[in-house]
Amino acid sequence: MRSDDMIPLSNGQIANPSIMEHVVFDCTGIKETIVLPVQKIGLENCITCIALLIDPTSEGLFNEQKDDLMRDLWPNLRKTNSYYRTNAFVEKKRILFVDPRKPLARTAKGTISRKRVLEVYKEEIAKFT
Repeated sequence: MRSDDMIPLSNGQIANPSIMEHVVFDCTGIKETIVLPVQKIGLENCITCIALLIDPTSEGLFNEQKDDLMRDLWPNLRKTNSYYRTNAFVEKKRILFVDPRKPLARTAKGTISRKRVLEVYKEEIAKFT
């Protein structure tokens, strides 16, 4: 994990996204996942918490299927949350599913581009502030 991948929160904590991403990625039904910083609107460097964007293996999941996936995923997330303080928790209300019309942006090497994903999902993430 590169140090520039760490997410510094406004309260001084640092969130390590790779831990949460690996916990989620190991669950059945998950193709990709990425942890994203949630910034206060108008305050560029004020990251208040983190959100989780999940790309399920099946596109166009119905709400019941998303609920089932969340039910399977939540015990692992809750356990991982126990290692963090409140701002670095992933709460259920801050979990999004990838919109098939907005696929995860990738770098030339094929890894997910956190910066570009933030740009694409800016409106959805802004609702968490």
